[in-house]
Amino acid sequence: MSVYINASLLSILISFLSTIYLTPRFRNLAKKYKLEDIPNKRNQHSSPKVRIGGSSIVLGFFIASFISFLYLYQNNIQTFNFPLLSISFLTLIVFFILGLIDDLVTLSPFFRLCCQFIFSTSIWFTGIKIENINLDFALHGNQVIHLSPVLSLFVTVIWISGITNAFNWLDGLDGLASGVTSIICLCFVFISFTTSNYLLGIIFLALFGSNLGFLKYNFYPSRIMMGDGGSYFLGCCLAIFTILLNQTYNFNLLIIALIMLVPLLDMLFVIISRISKGISPFYPDRRHLHHRLLSLGFNHKNTVIIIYLINLFIFVNLLFYLSIYNFFICIFLNIVILTIFLNFIKSKRNSIQN
Repeated sequence: MSVYINASLLSILISFLSTIYLTPRFRNLAKKYKLEDIPNKRNQHSSPKVRIGGSSIVLGFFIASFISFLYLYQNNIQTFNFPLLSISFLTLIVFFILGLIDDLVTLSPFFRLCCQFIFSTSIWFTGIKIENINLDFALHGNQVIHLSPVLSLFVTVIWISGITNAFNWLDGLDGLASGVTSIICLCFVFISFTTSNYLLGIIFLALFGSNLGFLKYNFYPSRIMMGDGGSYFLGCCLAIFTILLNQTYNFNLLIIALIMLVPLLDMLFVIISRISKGISPFYPDRRHLHHRLLSLGFNHKNTVIIIYLINLFIFVNLLFYLSIYNFFICIFLNIVILTIFLNFIKSKRNSIQN
């Protein structure tokens, strides 16, 4: 077990430090070649801002993962499937490149979605697929539905494409996508180690560390954006590795979806509201949760923190439900989260009255 602990520490430290080191260098490189996002009516920033920061997250993640796996291998830990892991990492790179190209030349939404469907279908044929759905709302359950190949393909493609786009759409404010992803990754770290999926836990720690490192430069007021390349990478990471969690443990996809409830619900709400008004679901507007909080009078920073708190609330209560810690810790954490949330509401009310 000490080997896994050491690998976990390596994973989070190297990913964190690598991303902190790489992010300003990508910022300088992008400024040199004028790879910046020009503000429009939907953007919150008022001046051009570098939007290829996701590259530092990607590199930080892969550097940390490689060194951690190498450490495990040198300590005779060979419990992971190298072909499956290689396919997973290759898929992440392909999704990142698709987003990066969009950052540089702007692809049509329909073309990007078609590419995502094609990539997701290809992944299914390699063996990374959702074949079983556990209906027991717990860690250990036996009520498992076995999907037919056609249904498995459909669910897998929707899962990967849906989560990828949900996190792409979440990236609307400084620090929002990277912060929410950090919270979600931390939740999956607890679940992975509880279910003895140590390799997945180490992978989620690498993603957690790289997002924290990037958050140093991306939190409001940000100095760099992750861009579509970064958000595609984050969404694809969570989609692929939660499929592997489902494959190795028949883990309940409903619980996984609940952990990512905020970005998934936000995406579904926006799509349904656009279609109901006769607008294309690809049409850009200000219907997202963060836009609605801004319209209620919350400032940029407080809006992001409120969404963090919502995710933390889900995280705390789901882990308690899964018996990962006890009732008193859950109550304490909920009180802390609720107190911070009420303080934001109170400060907003006072600002309106003044």
